[in-house]
Amino acid sequence: MISTSSLSPAELYLKACRQTGVVPVSYILRHFGDATLNLNYYGLGPRGAKALAILLKSHSVVTPLELKKNALQAEGAQYLLEMLRTNRRIQSLNLSSNMLGLKGATVISKMLSDNFYIKSINLSGNDFDDSAAKCLAEALKTDSAVKELDLSHNQFCNAGEDLGVMLANNISIKVLDLSWNGLRMPGAVALIAGLKVNSTLKELQLSHNGFGRTEAQSLAQALKLNHTLVLLDLSSNRVDDEAVKVICQGLATNKTLEVLKLSYNPIRKVGALTLLRTVKNNMKSALKDIDVFVSAAPEHLRVCSCVRALWSCRKKSLEAALPCVSNIAQWPMSPQTWLPPGSLRSSLKSKIKASWISSRLWTKKEP
Repeated sequence: MISTSSLSPAELYLKACRQTGVVPVSYILRHFGDATLNLNYYGLGPRGAKALAILLKSHSVVTPLELKKNALQAEGAQYLLEMLRTNRRIQSLNLSSNMLGLKGATVISKMLSDNFYIKSINLSGNDFDDSAAKCLAEALKTDSAVKELDLSHNQFCNAGEDLGVMLANNISIKVLDLSWNGLRMPGAVALIAGLKVNSTLKELQLSHNGFGRTEAQSLAQALKLNHTLVLLDLSSNRVDDEAVKVICQGLATNKTLEVLKLSYNPIRKVGALTLLRTVKNNMKSALKDIDVFVSAAPEHLRVCSCVRALWSCRKKSLEAALPCVSNIAQWPMSPQTWLPPGSLRSSLKSKIKASWISSRLWTKKEP
């Protein structure tokens, strides 16, 4: 047991390192007085985490603690848990890519059950499976402190039911990232069921999952009933024109969503037109940005470049824009000749050209 009463932070840390048998990290000695302690990629390991925990338990100066890719594992997370029981200054915690697994998820759940101070926690890339999700969701149901939660790049598949129940009960989370998981079919539908009754979530990241036609119906219902969500990211899923039609049933009455990301989905001319017309007809729609960019056929380039550029304009301009989109099959590849006429042309010219150039770069031919 280390006596800490008369030791400076540097002396305490060096003594903790000798006790745990690890090489001291010079960055900690140089920057411990900083408001943010960025220890990403330092490879601390469990014993290095123990030495750090001893220091932070006695000296509470850090607010955000960055520990990405340090191979902490469940053992290192346990040392941090013990430290956080006394250190009430840390409000942001990055534990991404630390090989936590199910055992680590159990430790984090205990941390969240006793949490009154951590507002942001990043648990991305920790090999969490459905069992880990169930464990975390149970703790988050009653948590009232965490506002930003990153669970991306994990291995969730059928965890949607547990995460959906968590969403239905949680009253604090405003930003939730579930991208790069395996959520689809019943799991995805169950997750969105929680969104229907949630009253705090503002941003939901669901890119690189399996949302398609089956899940679109639940999404449409959620967009009808939810009154807080402002950003929905469905990039790189399986949303096609038919799925877009169903989602538009929710967009037709939604008053709060401001950003809808649908890039890298199999959406073609019909889907793009449906999106524009639906939101144009919803006079109370708050949508400011629709992203349906895909790198595919020339028709896709013309559809998606136009939609992205047009959506930076006000809805009053859509009256002139829709005829242009309707004749999309005849658009040439140069942006100079398919701009709509009149004042809309001058207001869109630079934006469409920039988007067109970006599209061309993205579709550069393979050598």
